[in-house]
Amino acid sequence: MDHYAASSSTNSIANDMMPPPPPPPPPPPPPSPPPHRRVWVRERSSEWWDRHNSPELPEAEFRRAFRMSRATFDFLCEVLAAAVARENTALRAAIPVRQRVAVCVWRLATGESLRLVSRRFGLGISTCHKIVLEVCAAIRHVLMQGMLAWPDPARAAAAAARFEAISGGITGMVGAMYTTHIPVTAPRENAAAYFNRRHTDRNQRTSYTVTLQGVVDPDGVFTDVCIGWPGSLADEQVLENSALYQRGNGGMLGGPYWIVGGAGYPLLDWLLVPYVQQDLPLVIGVCCVLHNLCEMRQEEMGEELQGFGLEDHEMVCENVGVRSARAAQARDAIAHALVHGPAA
Repeated sequence: MDHYAASSSTNSIANDMMPPPPPPPPPPPPPSPPPHRRVWVRERSSEWWDRHNSPELPEAEFRRAFRMSRATFDFLCEVLAAAVARENTALRAAIPVRQRVAVCVWRLATGESLRLVSRRFGLGISTCHKIVLEVCAAIRHVLMQGMLAWPDPARAAAAAARFEAISGGITGMVGAMYTTHIPVTAPRENAAAYFNRRHTDRNQRTSYTVTLQGVVDPDGVFTDVCIGWPGSLADEQVLENSALYQRGNGGMLGGPYWIVGGAGYPLLDWLLVPYVQQDLPLVIGVCCVLHNLCEMRQEEMGEELQGFGLEDHEMVCENVGVRSARAAQARDAIAHALVHGPAA
């Protein structure tokens, strides 16, 4: 036997004596399903809302609660439904449209704290806050452009006729303007700009405000608003920062019409304001002389005047200036007509 044959025979015998290879490991078992998670939801009472949402609630009580009739509330829910509706989730059902709108209307109508709103409607505080902002955004998007707009020529003419009848003869007036202040919490930035000195002095506590400049028609419907300027600004400054000021000076108010405003505004081609009390110092001085005359002659004060207090905490703004000779002439003509009647 040659060497190659012997070697092959030896290798064959060795291979026959080796153990077989181990079998492959079994596949891993399938993963077990995750344990069932329990979600805890705090139960809140919605008894108040359920009662006020019931058709059995008297109309007068519904109106007292939401400052509007049930029919108007239903209309509001209908036009906002597509914008405020939400889908159900696996964890909970969506809050209905009527409840969402009611939370917002109640909060705006009463100013009640979110904590109390939460208890009233059976919802979380953060949920109520979110709902108020979402419904406000929906109202602005869906309703503001159509319901808060400057009157077209036909509506302006009708407003002028109504104002003339109400005022006793002031012609061409389509709106009355006023600037009011809305109290706010002091902002973190530039708080001094929002500091309202008049409110602070009157209320004896620090007051911060933002302004609302509004124009209304004879029915009290807003036709123009300018919102959000700091409370330290005077009425004249708020006006000058408004789009109304630009439109008025540009002749874009839709005709030879007037807006009337208080003494804190300037007299403009399109804005009528009261006369400045130029003779007031004379009248006050004469009152002082008459007071001294009565005191020197030992006149007795009548019982009806005992304890009489002068309410002077409300500061009356002086007229800030005449910027239009044409408006001054028109104001004189209106005043003459009101006092003496229209010219024959």
